[in-house]
Amino acid sequence: MTEYDDLIDLYLFSSGRRQFAWKQLLESAAIDEGLQAQVRESLEAEAEIHELERQWRAFQRGGARRSDPSMSQARVQVDRSIARVLDGLVDTIKGFIKGLREDATLAELVGDEDEATREQRERQVARAEELIHELFPNGVRSITQLEYEDQLARVHQIVAAMTSDYGDVVDGFQLTPIVGRLKRLNDHFEQLLKATDPPRLSYKTVRNARDRGQRNLLKTVAIILGTYHRDEQSAVRAALLQPILTQNDEIAEYHQERQPVVDVNPDTGVPEPETDVFEPEGDTPVEG
Repeated sequence: MTEYDDLIDLYLFSSGRRQFAWKQLLESAAIDEGLQAQVRESLEAEAEIHELERQWRAFQRGGARRSDPSMSQARVQVDRSIARVLDGLVDTIKGFIKGLREDATLAELVGDEDEATREQRERQVARAEELIHELFPNGVRSITQLEYEDQLARVHQIVAAMTSDYGDVVDGFQLTPIVGRLKRLNDHFEQLLKATDPPRLSYKTVRNARDRGQRNLLKTVAIILGTYHRDEQSAVRAALLQPILTQNDEIAEYHQERQPVVDVNPDTGVPEPETDVFEPEGDTPVEG
């Protein structure tokens, strides 16, 4: 089944950013009745999502998972260990890439390298760079700043990819001990999360709500692109997309600077630093 996010590539918006973009869109003189109805319906649905976000932040700050101080301390220690291993893993791969490039320069100066050796080194460098780009597109910090459950899932994905899709890089760079330790730490981290008191508000509920809000936003974009698809409608199309693309560009800047994404006030668009941090879902904004 094809979903909107299979066709439209936007970053994951926080609730405040979605609401602010929609409210700006409603003020546009170019908006038609059909789009206006969809936006108003999305805003109504978003009110519940925004409240869930508020409850989740309150729960996280309230320390509802800190009933066992020793368990909380262990979780923090393992979390820090995972961050150090991820940093070490990326640094090691980058170090190998640098070394291979230095070998290439030296071989070119000496002129004693056969073509097969050169091609093998180029493949190793290409594969290692692909791994960094695919698994760590925004650096390690973007992973370690995620909420615990998101980080846990992301590290599971990284370990799985490195032991399957990038097994050649792991073997060639002798990364098996590092990947193995990362897996053990993340498994231990998962057990520590399960051992804490269950939250009154399920994170799955919050995540599903976020996904619903994002789908509504993508639906808005799809309606605009489908309704104003002709070349002579490009100005109207661009005007209607602008509030959404502006927020997407702001989110992109946070990720490019490897900074946590700050939500905004849904009425004013003013950043609210005390709000949640969100992860990227895409790299390229939809074009008007």
